[in-house]
This record gives sequence, C-alpha cells and structure tokens, in this order.
Amino acid sequence: MAESDLSLQYTDFVNAISDELGWGSSYEALAAARQAVVDDRLAEAYRLCLFPPPLAEGEAPHRWSWLKPIRTITTTAPYDTGTIEVASGSLDKVTLTDGVWPSWAADGQIVIKGVAYDVLTRDSDTQLTLAIDAPETAAGTAYTLQRRYYTLEDDFAALEGPMTYEPGQCGFKVAVVGEGKLRELRQLRVGSGRPTHVAVTWTIPAPGSPQRARMEFYPVANAAYLLTYRCKILVNKLSSTNVYPLGGMEFGETVMAAARACAEKWRLRAPGPRWPEFMQRLAASIAADRQQGAEHLSIFNHLTEDGEAYGYASPHLVTYNGYPQP
Repeated sequence: MAESDLSLQYTDFVNAISDELGWGSSYEALAAARQAVVDDRLAEAYRLCLFPPPLAEGEAPHRWSWLKPIRTITTTAPYDTGTIEVASGSLDKVTLTDGVWPSWAADGQIVIKGVAYDVLTRDSDTQLTLAIDAPETAAGTAYTLQRRYYTLEDDFAALEGPMTYEPGQCGFKVAVVGEGKLRELRQLRVGSGRPTHVAVTWTIPAPGSPQRARMEFYPVANAAYLLTYRCKILVNKLSSTNVYPLGGMEFGETVMAAARACAEKWRLRAPGPRWPEFMQRLAASIAADRQQGAEHLSIFNHLTEDGEAYGYASPHLVTYNGYPQP
C-alpha cells in the first residue's frame, strides 16, 4: 500500500524550516550553506522527537513502541556432509571431502572427536581455518559444523525481553543473558539442542567498517527453529532518500512542530512560542502511543519504567521463574 498523500515528508519539513528562518518556503532555492543549516535543524528536531524530553518534572522520558519492533530469526541446522582431514603440517586447516562448506561456516564451530573448535575463516568450498590448532585428524573422519553466531541487521541496537519459539516447536522461552554466562554454560557442556539462552555480542570491525551486533545461542541449535524477539533499533536521519519519519502519519505532525520550534530557537537563540506548540503535539503523540501499546483485554495492565502499558492475556496467574504454571 502506498503512503498516504496526507503524510508529511522530508520536503515538507525542510520547506517549513526555511520559511521559519525567514528564507522563503523553497528549500531548493537556498544556497548550499543555508541548506546545510536547514538540514541541521531537521536532524535536531528529529532527534528531539525520537528521544523526547519528559513531559513533566520527575517523569521518565517516553520510549516509542515503534522503535522496538518485533522480528524473527531462524537458527541453522548443523552441517555434517562428507568427511574431514587435519594434516600434521597445518593443524589449523580443516579439509573437507565430498561436501561444500556452507556460506555461514566462518560463524561456526566444528566438533572433531567431541571437541569444539571455533572457525576463523572460510577459505574455500573445502577448506576452513581454525582459531586454534586441532589435533592431527586422519582423512575420512566424521565431524559436525555448528553455527554459533548470527549477524544482525544494521539498525539493531539491543534485545528487549526474552525470545520465544513458534507454537509447537518448544514450550519455554529463550532467556537473554550476558556473554559471560554463555561461556560458563559452554564450559559445562559442548553439544547442540533447542537453545535456552541467547546473548548479544559485537564484532570488532576493520578500519572504516561499521560495527555489527550478533546473536549467540546456548546450546547451539540442532535444527532450524523460528524465534521471535523484540529489539530496539537505530534510526537514520531524514533526507531526500529517507523521506518519511517513523511513527506513522500522525507522528509527522509532531516532527513538523519540532522542526519549526528548532528553527525558531536557532533564529531567536532561545526557545520561542513554537516550543509549547511542539510540547503539546508531543504529549498527544505520547498519549496515542501509550494507548496503542496497551493490552485492553488482558488480566493485568501496568506501566513500565518507560511509561509503556503492557499486560498478560494468559489465564495463568501463577508463574515460576517467569514461566506460567497450570
């Protein structure tokens, strides 16, 4: 479905800012230096809307529900096609026969005779380089390659709450823990199964490359499981290629109010009459977001520290360690 033609977009915002600054209502007609000023005011306004100030003294700032979308990830089943060899002259190299290393091999660990070795690189369809040396292994040896890491989207910021399985796959949640806890668990048992714990770690990027988040599960998955989770996301600035603000058509009015308020503040070097107009629009958007996030048919409704409503629709009134009891 196409975006509503009532929705405000980048061109509307920059034209309004230019007008508020007294430079006319055409951003395109401005000199480059003035366009830069307008773009800076829009970026300031958008940040102000995404991470708003408290509405009242002592109140926690609101956190938008649409900045924490629901996503899914599918785990990868282990790969064990063919056989391997680790030659005495190159104990960090694993050569595969009668198979092709999967594209995700560099995110995995290979289990050889019951011991797991992290993969450093996938050198070719038939060769892996390990992070540490493995013992000499004769040709024809069976193995299991398990996926350990799952690189996440560029806009991923943090996990929110537990992960859940699809109905019928598993009856428990996947708990979010720190990476250190996963290392403790891995010391106790090397193997695969239905994941019970997940941690988020961050890659060490090469110079000039962005840092990316990745998930690691314990135990490593023994099959393909569809897991659902909620996460916080990062947001890009509005531009000629990213024209619509997040939050929907109604939130566009709040961004417009913020854009005019920020332009006025820059022009006057102090907040002016546009600021209370923006705060009024902000309060309306927060009220709408809280109402939309509420579970009106649940047994309990509460407010989180962020001021969001949540509830429980389950008929179970007793839980143990976060799991409902019959």
